[in-house]
Amino acid sequence: MQISRIVNMLCFLNLCFVVIATNTAASPIGIKVGVAASAFNYTDRVMVPYIDYDIDLRPYLGYDIEWVQLGEQKPLLSPFVSCFFHYKFADKFFVRPEVGVMQKGVVFNQYDYERIIYEVKISYLQFPLTLGYQVVNKDYFIVELYAGGAGAFKLNALKKVGYHNSQIHHIKLNNICNFDFSWLFGFNIKWKLFEKYFLFDVQSFIGLTDIFYPIENQIQLYQRTQKTKNAGLVISLGYEFTR
Repeated sequence: MQISRIVNMLCFLNLCFVVIATNTAASPIGIKVGVAASAFNYTDRVMVPYIDYDIDLRPYLGYDIEWVQLGEQKPLLSPFVSCFFHYKFADKFFVRPEVGVMQKGVVFNQYDYERIIYEVKISYLQFPLTLGYQVVNKDYFIVELYAGGAGAFKLNALKKVGYHNSQIHHIKLNNICNFDFSWLFGFNIKWKLFEKYFLFDVQSFIGLTDIFYPIENQIQLYQRTQKTKNAGLVISLGYEFTR
């Protein structure tokens, strides 16, 4: 419930800044497009009772995950797009609310012996809100550091499964939390070209929400399982429309 309140507060603050933006012509509005690489981060990894698994996703993804969950987990690569409003409230400090769409998840694909396809993809509409500081501020070159949080609402979730020569199936996941909250840390480099600013942005995120809950009517394997959270990195290019 506490995380839900934080998410709602972030969305409300973003809305307030959007209203301010419509009346603040001097502040830049921009867009970022890039690639997100995400994977699962496991915390509180004490399984009760312990039955030979340090991490067990079967209660959340079904028994087909048993084929691959002990293998190497790879990052899920997905497109990222976000619109932002850059509000500078002091000499070098700024606040940047955003709204964007991104996909988070993990890849368990294996090709060592036979083809095994297993991917988890969760699409979110997210509302980041970050506070930043301009480390370098020149006429044609700016470097900014920022940190903050993001509330995200689930749009859809599915797993992509295919074994050996079988057809690949896309199966909807109904046991994913409807919201996700994460901390954000990043930096961006801006350069001026044709009187407009372009930017290169690198952002990392660490999820704080346990994204799964057990499937209904499934035999309970554990009284306590690991917490599964999102984590990853986003690299993007951006453009500011006004300044």
